[in-house]
Formats: sequence, C-alpha cells, structure tokens
Amino acid sequence: MSVVKVLLVDDEVDLLDILKMDMESLGYEALTANNGQEALNIMKKVKEGSLWVNAVLSDINMPIMNGLVFLRELRALGLETPFVFFSGYGDKEKTIEALRLGALDFLEKPYDPDTLIATMKKACELGGMMKKIDDELDALIKNRNVPDSELEKFKKVQREMLKVKMMNEVYIKK
Repeated sequence: MSVVKVLLVDDEVDLLDILKMDMESLGYEALTANNGQEALNIMKKVKEGSLWVNAVLSDINMPIMNGLVFLRELRALGLETPFVFFSGYGDKEKTIEALRLGALDFLEKPYDPDTLIATMKKACELGGMMKKIDDELDALIKNRNVPDSELEKFKKVQREMLKVKMMNEVYIKK
C-alpha cells in the first residue's frame, strides 16, 4: 500500500507546522505550501503523474493566490483531488463558492483537532479510492487503444460517484 499524502496550504508558517505534525501523527506524508501558487505547482506534478496527493487542506485568504483561485485552477487542470477548506473568516459567500467549486468540506479556524483529523481521514480515504480506480482503469484499458479523452471522462464519472457516496456517508452520520 502506498503512503497517504496530503497537501497543506496556509500562509501562517506556525499553523502549517502544527498541521503537518497533526497529519504526520496519522502516518501521512505532509507536503506544504505557503500560498495557492506554490500549491498549484505541486499539484501540476500530480497532473503529470509523477506524484499522487490524496487530499488538500487549504486556507482561503492567502497572498499571491488565494485558496478559491487555487481550487478553481486545480479543477481547470482536471484534477478532482478531495479538497477541504479552512478559514478564520466565517464568510458565507466564500463557503458557498468553495462548495460549488467542489470542496469536500469547510472548517473554521480555530479548528477542533478531532474534527480536522476526522475530516482529513475521510478526504484521504476518498483520494485513495480515486487512485485505486485510476490504476484499475489504466490496467483495464492498457493496450486497447482507448483515447485518453474517453478514459478521462470515465474516470471523472467514477470520481463523482465516489464523492456522492462519501458525502452521503458524511451527512448520514451527522
């Protein structure tokens, strides 16, 4: 089994260090970025296939590129990586926009460590299932001359089905 990797994005260095320790205590490998542009550069490696990230935890309000722009750019690349926002500003409009862009969840700062850990475990589980589907589909269609565009459409449908399943499980338990 591969190592679970999370990308943590925040401009507050001290908070980023604490989040990294929290994720590493779960046995996850934590990659960090100080803004959305740095995070996007990391995620481009996922698009290239040289890296896999199970889930992203990102602040919204950051310099250079904020979290909402980062998520929008991530989705424009075709990456459906599970995405969790957290912010110290309880802005309802930003929360709604984040969810419309496909964020899995939205947590407020200061965060409850147990809620953060439970949310990230769920996001990483979803990311792991997405990776498994991608790998199985790649193996299934290998040497069958299926156009990449058709494969990507099928993977996208599978990922969306997984997200719906996970969201149902989250809301049924609440």
